[in-house]
Amino acid sequence: MKSATRRRVFGAAFAVLLLSGCTSLEPLPLRPIAMTAPDDPISIFWLHAYQAGDGVRVVGNIRPRNGVYRTGRGHLDVTATLANVSDTRTIGTRPGPLPRRGKGTRSFSVFFNKLDRRDIVQLAVEYHEGALHAAVVKG
Repeated sequence: MKSATRRRVFGAAFAVLLLSGCTSLEPLPLRPIAMTAPDDPISIFWLHAYQAGDGVRVVGNIRPRNGVYRTGRGHLDVTATLANVSDTRTIGTRPGPLPRRGKGTRSFSVFFNKLDRRDIVQLAVEYHEGALHAAVVKG
């Protein structure tokens, strides 16, 4: 099996697994917001959030704006703003592998532990150049 065909098959299998896993979850009534600047090398799309057990899962996809990923070192910050507006939780993540060239999409998923959907007033996903920063707290 050629490399490109293998990637398509594995990508399709991953999408089926991701979607089948999310169908049993309870969707949140609020929509996550993609916060991208016009000069960002990627666009964020297909954002969804689900109540999953005692936490909240946020999933989405990215794609290059012009067909070429200009950096392989970018990351995403997923921020949940809670009812007490001074309280936020942020998880940094890297999407799937970002090749230098290619038009394909990449998926990401983060899980906020011990978080109830009723406590969230806003979910936002933002792209940043460079490696994950130490200030970002995991779930």
